Amino acid sequence: MRKQTVNKRISGLALLLFVLTTISCNHETIIVAKENGFPSQIAPIMDKCSNAGCHNDISKDGAAGLSLASWETMFEGGNGGAVTIPYGSLYSTLLYYTNTDSSMGPTLLPTMPYNLPPLSSN
Repeated sequence: MRKQTVNKRISGLALLLFVLTTISCNHETIIVAKENGFPSQIAPIMDKCSNAGCHNDISKDGAAGLSLASWETMFEGGNGGAVTIPYGSLYSTLLYYTNTDSSMGPTLLPTMPYNLPPLSSN
């Protein structure tokens, strides 16, 4: 009898936690660019990476095997493995190859875009 009471309390607590977390979740609406699947905020950056003849499906073999032509191909990674970790931007090397301002975090060499002016902080 006592075991049933404990199980009911645990079940009630689990249900309460579930309800609180689902109510408190704040989901942002993400607008996705239709042509490549990237969120609209980063689609212009990815277009520069893939349209410059570097990280697209045709020339990816000369660019570390990485294609940034679409959202799906970005998650396939390149010769060195994954460059983008879902929900883990701090572990995503793509971030550090495009960062040229060491005051904003680590930078990796060669910085991208390779042999071109760096991306602006905007």
